[in-house]
Amino acid sequence: MNIRGGGKQENNNNNNNKPTTKTVGNKIVTKIFENADTNHDGTINTTELYEILLLYYISINQKAPVPPPSREVVNRLFVEYDSDKSNTINMHEFAALIKIFGRRALIKIVTYKFFSLLIAPLLAEYVVHAYYNKESLTRITTLILPTESFRTKAIPILTSKTFVRTLLIAIFVSTLGNAGLMIVNTIMNMSLPKLTSSSSKNNNDKKKNKNKK
Repeated sequence: MNIRGGGKQENNNNNNNKPTTKTVGNKIVTKIFENADTNHDGTINTTELYEILLLYYISINQKAPVPPPSREVVNRLFVEYDSDKSNTINMHEFAALIKIFGRRALIKIVTYKFFSLLIAPLLAEYVVHAYYNKESLTRITTLILPTESFRTKAIPILTSKTFVRTLLIAIFVSTLGNAGLMIVNTIMNMSLPKLTSSSSKNNNDKKKNKNKK
């Protein structure tokens, strides 16, 4: 009985020592903050925040072509989360702010994936099914292609349903995906706080003082 109890207690201790998702997340945020704090004063300004966000969005673009937030968006959110109005943000303020940017990026990724993986293929399939005409495509391709020998090889490929469907998917992914991102970005920016002229001036003054140091 005692042996089993001891084993159970040891397992509980091991479980308690395992890093939780929250702990790992805090370490990542801390690492990002330390990288952003280029002059190591324990705070970051809008320039340092914007630079680290650009690096953050480089990794995001490996999943979807999501553009980074504009400088204006960064400034407006910076002012909102600068709770002590010091024109810089500390580690705690940064942790809250980075969650917002992470959520915004996730929404954009999901939007782009929705259009590229679902809407674009369905729409392309519908267009092919409803409007595909091999004879018309053959006539158009014949007028475009220069030589007879090249036409003989290319026309069967270019007028096939598979090629047309693939081409349409690529077009719809590009157009609808970007349109979806623009709509989502506009909606999210509508909820941002307005950046007053005084806030902008204070941020610029703070940058100058920080650079002098």
